[in-house]
Amino acid sequence: MTMVALFALEWSYIKNHFNPGGLRTSRKPLAMRGDTPALALMKPVEADLSQTILQGKVQVSLVGNGRDKMRMSVTNNSDRTILVKVDAGQVFAGAASSVIAVRPCSLTVNAGETIGTDIQTAALSTSNRIGSAVYSPVTATVPKLRELITHLKYHPEITPGTIQTVVLALTENLPAGAFARYPRPDTNIPSRVDTTPFRVDTVDLICALIVLRDIGMPDSLLAITVDPQLKSEAMIDPLAHAYAMSYYKIPFQNEWSFWKRELLQGDPALRHYALYGIARFFPDVAIQMLPAWARSRNLSPVFRESAVQAMVETGRVEALSVLQQFRHEFGTDSNLGRDAIAASNYLDRQLNQSPLKPAVAYRTTRNVNLRQPNVYISVVAFAN
Repeated sequence: MTMVALFALEWSYIKNHFNPGGLRTSRKPLAMRGDTPALALMKPVEADLSQTILQGKVQVSLVGNGRDKMRMSVTNNSDRTILVKVDAGQVFAGAASSVIAVRPCSLTVNAGETIGTDIQTAALSTSNRIGSAVYSPVTATVPKLRELITHLKYHPEITPGTIQTVVLALTENLPAGAFARYPRPDTNIPSRVDTTPFRVDTVDLICALIVLRDIGMPDSLLAITVDPQLKSEAMIDPLAHAYAMSYYKIPFQNEWSFWKRELLQGDPALRHYALYGIARFFPDVAIQMLPAWARSRNLSPVFRESAVQAMVETGRVEALSVLQQFRHEFGTDSNLGRDAIAASNYLDRQLNQSPLKPAVAYRTTRNVNLRQPNVYISVVAFAN
């Protein structure tokens, strides 16, 4: 075989097997062949939950608790990878409950695979049956929640308790008492609905009011805003305090004026709450002021007992010595004496707790000028 013929044979082999870039050959590129490109096999097919179920491509199991959680398990029956999407606002119905997805969720499931994930939901009614149950997606929408769903997209920090409270405030317009965990004077009054599963901490309740205002709901249209006790509870609660000051538009420098006004001019049924607020956030003032209130025989027992109990909120060693003195002054047979014993025992445990536990940040002295006139609210001023 000549050298020319040998070269031609080698060149034909290279063209047919290696196809260097830039050389034209008779072989078609991969994308132009009849078989499916490998890249297309890897790209998942996107579809929403209802669509994939109707097409029979997947088997879906939805089990929720009727309130804030739902477990979705998806089995892919097709020969392609599927991306199953659940949009925020998707409604699910069960035998005795209905919930709504408040956060979007997606799940990539390969062919023949079964995968599960959690969906964050909220109950649409206080009549929901709470407990594990099977749900199905429905096409119904809830227009009242449209602004909330949009708002949540940009606020991942909002807690499930706050979201649930906002949802029920919009769908059923319930008062704050339906959600509050703090003790209320009307707890013995029977209610037409049992809202126990939907009660939340005070911080979630005050944050719900903030969210409702942020999405443009007027306070005048919401029953949840009409509760003077919520204001006092939120201002006292260390976790809710900053949110309450923001919602009720109380400047930091005016906080002392707020507590003084609440005590002297507030709701008659709630004025004693101010003693706890003063003790917690203005302990230097309370150490001087509360003993006089506890000892005054001209005050209602409610205020005297509140003054004794509020001494605990100062978190001060000086308060412990005062409470121990009260035990002897009031005697163990009186309500004041028993309150003093309980308060001193509790404060003693708090002061002697393990140093490894984190300190409570709100127990600090505030910048109140203790030398200014009338900084202490005297019993005489209160009586007048």
